Amino acid sequence: MTKIINGAQQLFARLGRDEEGATAVEYAVMLAVVLGVAAATLLTIGDKINAVWVEVATLLDLIG
Repeated sequence: MTKIINGAQQLFARLGRDEEGATAVEYAVMLAVVLGVAAATLLTIGDKINAVWVEVATLLDLIG
């Protein structure tokens, strides 16, 4: 039982010193923020962009 506890303590000590996991989490958080901002931007201006393309299509139909 003592070996298991010592092994767990050593594992947690190594994980505490290992910064690769923290870096991966930081990148994941940054990616989530960037994707959230992109989604919010598209939702906000999506209707306006759609209206512009509908107008372009209408004008092309009138010309052609």
